[in-house]
Amino acid sequence: MNKTRPCAIVGDGRMATHFARYLQLSGIPYKQWSRKANSEDPSDYLKNSRAVFLLIRDDAIASFAEENPGLKEMPLIHFSGSLFLEGIPSIHPLMTFSKELYSLEKYRTIPFIHEKGKMSLRDVLPELPNPVQAMDFRMKSLYHSLCVLSGNFTTMLWQKAFSDFDEKLELDDRLLIPYMEQTFENLKSNWTDALTGPLARRDKETVERNLQALEGDLYQNVYRSFASTVFTGGNL
Repeated sequence: MNKTRPCAIVGDGRMATHFARYLQLSGIPYKQWSRKANSEDPSDYLKNSRAVFLLIRDDAIASFAEENPGLKEMPLIHFSGSLFLEGIPSIHPLMTFSKELYSLEKYRTIPFIHEKGKMSLRDVLPELPNPVQAMDFRMKSLYHSLCVLSGNFTTMLWQKAFSDFDEKLELDDRLLIPYMEQTFENLKSNWTDALTGPLARRDKETVERNLQALEGDLYQNVYRSFASTVFTGGNL
């Protein structure tokens, strides 16, 4: 693939902004098109690009490609972790993206997961050092559900803890930070043996007291569901 030709990005959301920043920090030329910023036809504006990254909503990718057939003269790629589209390969960045942009060093650590037998990040942008790995496209829904479980759901749990420390316990929510950091250090060190507390001890009495304390709270059922997975038969 011709490295002198710019890459093209469609979209101006968080993912598009982060990827544009990564290309910029890496010294890779790119063009960016979005409905808000450009009135020109995207096929004309992005022509002669080495690849077009469709970094827009999952439900808009296929229709956008169909509405702009001129783009198909160039390789089209999307970043969705769950969507499979015939003719438009997926290269999914396994990372969470905040509103703040990252450093070049951080961007370079992001793994990119592509569909087995399809185009990888290394095929399109060989100058980027990111780890890449292939996955059977039939496993994408499971892959994405695990990403959501481990990333979005844990974030919601920590948000719940921070909020209740502050509002219900009247404790400084920053007191949770060392606990949070060590929890993730334990996972990084040995994820198979990272569980601690009453669930690791199979301490049903403590678990029941915790559940009583959460009476009337939507998170009582969340606690019960999680705890049930570690007890024999899945029941408390």
